[in-house]
Amino acid sequence: MSLTYYARGRNLLVNAGHTGYENTPYRTYLRSPEASNVLVMPGVPFDPHAPTSLVSDQIGRYGQFYEFSDTAFSGNPRYRSVYLSQRPDLILVFDRASGSGEYQQLWHLDPTLRVTRLGSSYAVASAPGTELVLQQIPLPGQVIPPGSTQVVRGQVHPYQGWVSHQMLQRIPADVVTMTTTVPSAAMLTLIVPAAPGTPTATTISGPPGGPYQLRVRVGATIASFSITAGGVIS
Repeated sequence: MSLTYYARGRNLLVNAGHTGYENTPYRTYLRSPEASNVLVMPGVPFDPHAPTSLVSDQIGRYGQFYEFSDTAFSGNPRYRSVYLSQRPDLILVFDRASGSGEYQQLWHLDPTLRVTRLGSSYAVASAPGTELVLQQIPLPGQVIPPGSTQVVRGQVHPYQGWVSHQMLQRIPADVVTMTTTVPSAAMLTLIVPAAPGTPTATTISGPPGGPYQLRVRVGATIASFSITAGGVIS
């Protein structure tokens, strides 16, 4: 269910990596979902052996869509829909889950990126020649409260915000967390890599139960998407 992303000639979203086979709390962290770019349910037991199903997929000329599901968090349903656009470069991620009172999207940035701007629903990270926008888009009827988006870096208790490229290596790295406290989660997130200073704007419309019409502008390029409440993005 995890997502990694390489664009503009560099790693952007990464897995926390591998540091060897010592039996330590750090290795336990690296093997956990908290070390990947996924939706987690804090405090809910995780089953690493639960299977993941590919629900549907559609590959077009300039975009690819995939939907996955599992019940790894104590048997509770979790769905992830991903649309990868190649004109313009962007990713839409639509996570849905139930069975917990708190849900958190984790976005592990490559150590070459640092978060330079932060708001309640977005983070912007920068590296030479690149800006990465991570923006949670409120669905019609949703409100994203202040403080929902945070950055963690080099944390030890518990471990979070590290990348290990090789054995016995630990590099502090920014992790963007997007948290919601609702009975059932429906989190739509936009990820845009672009040249520094490229403006990004979104508008979304539709009834609370969908379908939703999303319009994304990246610089001078506009892309429009249809998103159903069930997770189909086209």
